[in-house]
Amino acid sequence: MNSREKAWLNRKNITPVETIQDRMQKMKFVDPWSEKGIQEREDFANKHGRAWWLFTDSPGTDKYKNQWIFQYQKIEEESNE
Repeated sequence: MNSREKAWLNRKNITPVETIQDRMQKMKFVDPWSEKGIQEREDFANKHGRAWWLFTDSPGTDKYKNQWIFQYQKIEEESNE
């Protein structure tokens, strides 16, 4: 934790529960290309859908216009160059 974070915690009278390093040690990482990683990814996609096209400046289809992910779409008049 850097000095700015410590000062903020002191100002707010908050005791840090754990740092990001502590939380990272508790993480269990799965190789994304292992069978388990692929299965987790497919389960997530089945539950939440795939919306990669939303963030690639691709026009969506009307089929997906009422999904939750569209609340994050930023429509611009001009495309970024």
